[in-house]
Amino acid sequence: MSNEARSGAPSPHGAKYEVEGIPVGPTGRTARVVAVWIVPNGEALPRFVTAYPG
Repeated sequence: MSNEARSGAPSPHGAKYEVEGIPVGPTGRTARVVAVWIVPNGEALPRFVTAYPG
């Protein structure tokens, strides 16, 4: 997925972001998903948190 991230729900642990997209699997099947990332307080790089059907 290469879509723009949008700010997610506030978190006391850092800034959360959500990215919606439609990845393509190895067999060509697709599914709409939302990936959640967080940039922890005091850090510069995001960490993957979870993904769910979107």
